[in-house]
Amino acid sequence: MIERLPELIKIPTLGRREVSLTNGGLKNGYISLSAMRDFFPREAIGGSKYASAAPKLLTLIFEGRSFRSDIAGGKRWMIRNRSRSGMRGFFALTKAKAGDVVIVDKLADYVYAFCLKRGASR
Repeated sequence: MIERLPELIKIPTLGRREVSLTNGGLKNGYISLSAMRDFFPREAIGGSKYASAAPKLLTLIFEGRSFRSDIAGGKRWMIRNRSRSGMRGFFALTKAKAGDVVIVDKLADYVYAFCLKRGASR
């Protein structure tokens, strides 16, 4: 489980959202963001295909690592899996399972941090 930083060195956030992980998301390397469309800047939302990437990329941070990506819009919003260090890396490092919750903190414009909270059944 990813531990949160001690209270003394926590960075204030500009907002927080949570999303539960699904088997499909884990298998295919994404988290669904459709319930938090208002949480991300429009310039970071591209089309559903890789060729229609957004004009600006997000910096996504977890466990001292970071990667850059945009959000694939369309019917289902998700962070594109542009590299192995992206969402699949987060899932592997945290040993995420379906039912776990991803906490998404907005740290600055275009900068977000992810943390995993274990589901109730673990």
